[in-house]
Order: sequence, then structure tokens, then C-alpha cells
Amino acid sequence: MGTKRCRKCQQVKLLEEFHAEKRAADRHRYTCKDCDRNRHREYREDHKEERRAARKARYQEFPEWERNHSMLYRLRHPWKNMMQHAKKRAAKFGLAYDLDDHEEEIKVRMEPMICELTGLPLVSSVGAGGPGLRRWNTPSLDRIDPELGYVYENVRIICWALNCAIGSWGEAVLRTVVNAWLKVE
Repeated sequence: MGTKRCRKCQQVKLLEEFHAEKRAADRHRYTCKDCDRNRHREYREDHKEERRAARKARYQEFPEWERNHSMLYRLRHPWKNMMQHAKKRAAKFGLAYDLDDHEEEIKVRMEPMICELTGLPLVSSVGAGGPGLRRWNTPSLDRIDPELGYVYENVRIICWALNCAIGSWGEAVLRTVVNAWLKVE
């Protein structure tokens, strides 16, 4: 495997750490993936308002396309949608949040689409049953200890119905009720 020096950070890296570039002699970009990622992040941050205005104009001109595009994105990347909502809730209620540092781990945990408490299959759905409504088995981020916030070690991916029940009554009460119910049958 060959190596190349990044023109931005001046580090010598493996060729696989550079994006492909047809026009380059060695068929790889002159800057590494890390430097490209940082450059894109800075650009997005510097042009946030312009990009927001352009998106708003595009949405007004092509509302159906934007709605479909957003829906497909959320279906393909359900972990990002969950993390985005958790980040908003953490900011709103002043809770700790560190999930951005663990996006890859959350993605891996979510890939099997299985509830981490029950083992039931989860369904990635957008607007199932109407706007703002979810299916009972839509994935949901549960804070094991609500006081600790959305910290990676404190979250689990479970079905929405179970998260609602635990949030309303607590895990001990729910377990007692379910066990009593199962004994009746």
C-alpha cells in the first residue's frame, strides 16, 4: 500500500486515507480525508445562514421533493434522527450529552434493529400513523438513569412503547405489572 503527504497537514498517510481524484496523477486527492472533513465542517459553520436560507427557498419551491428526501434520509439513518432529538431534549432540559462522540457505536448498536431490553424487532418508520405519531416498536433512546442525561454509558435503544411505560411508571413497577399479568395467563 502506497503513502502520500497531505498538503494541508503535511503528514504522510496511507493512500486509503485520501479520497479518490480522477484528475490527479496518483488518482488520490492532495489533502487527506481528515483535512477534507475539517474544511467541510468549517465551511458549513461559516455559511450556516446562507445554507439555511437556500434550503428554505428550495423547500418553498419544491415542498414535496424536500419532504420525500427528508423522509428517506431519516429511514436510512435512524440513529442520526434519534441522536438529533436527544441533543435537542438535552439542551432544552439542561441535561448532559456526549452522543456525538459515540455516533459510530450507536450506529452499530442500532443496526440489528432489536430492542435491547425485550429482543423484539424494531421498525424504522417516519410519521407512521400520521404526523408526530409513532409505532409501538419504533426505536427510542432510553436514559437508564434520567438524572445522568444522554451520556453513552447511560442510554439504551429500546422500543418506544417500552420507553413510554418505563418513563411513566419506572422499570420496577412495569416489571411487577408484567410479571403479574404473565402469571394470570
